Amino acid sequence: MTMPFRIMRCVAAAVWTVLVGPHAVLAQSESNPIATFRAAMIDYFENFGLVPVLATRDFAIGDVVQADGIDFLARGTTCFPGLNMPGAKPQNLPGSVDTDSVGVDAGLSLRRIFSADAQASLLHHADISFSDVTSSEIDLKSLRTALDRKACPEIAPLVDGTPTALKKGEQPSFVVSGVYWGKPQATVEVADKAKLDAEVARIGQIGRGKFSATAGEGNKVVLKSDVSLPIAIRPVTVPDVIPIGRFALRGDEGPQLQWKSAVCTPGAECKQVFGPFADIIKAWMRDPEKPQ
Repeated sequence: MTMPFRIMRCVAAAVWTVLVGPHAVLAQSESNPIATFRAAMIDYFENFGLVPVLATRDFAIGDVVQADGIDFLARGTTCFPGLNMPGAKPQNLPGSVDTDSVGVDAGLSLRRIFSADAQASLLHHADISFSDVTSSEIDLKSLRTALDRKACPEIAPLVDGTPTALKKGEQPSFVVSGVYWGKPQATVEVADKAKLDAEVARIGQIGRGKFSATAGEGNKVVLKSDVSLPIAIRPVTVPDVIPIGRFALRGDEGPQLQWKSAVCTPGAECKQVFGPFADIIKAWMRDPEKPQ
């Protein structure tokens, strides 16, 4: 009988919590605005099989990114030299990120806007959506063919699906097969409507041409990016923990890690395929705005 997805996801998260070791920080604390905001962004993009871009990074197809979604293990030009990059195509990312905690900029300087001096006049609530979305994507077969196995032998299991030992405390990585660009837009609420015009003017000064601020309905201020930014990346494969004993005849002593295709239909299928990996990403959290 197939294990229900909700139980399977909890089991997968529990396995990773034990194995990732002390360097991982579970990002569920409501007292940590960065963790809470990051989790909300991950939950939204999980519906599309994507990882949100929360730090200023020049991501490209073929890049090998660590599970925190920020740091590079290797660049695509090293591991996949000569890869033919596909052109950008229009995409649609319906819905929005509804969060009461703003911990990172998300392309709109949200952390600055929600700084201590602004807390008296702004509520900590934002509804974030994305417009003018485009993406450039490539398939697993093309990456597998283009991989320079001598330059990046450690990347082979990520595209070949070869089982490897899961080591405690080792942060997994993933290969980028798609990059999404778009214009973030956030709707925030002003606590004091009398200060609405002043807040719009103040936020507009912070934007300095990168994003605009206009008065919305009621007490709302609408912030919209004036430039297209990297907003998400797609892993070509996601990891699956293979239980102890599956490969007992080969003499394996512990659980194995096997990477499987992350291709999925947006919605329930992507949540099922990508959900356990989204939990792994949440666990490997660091402040995207601070250098390592």
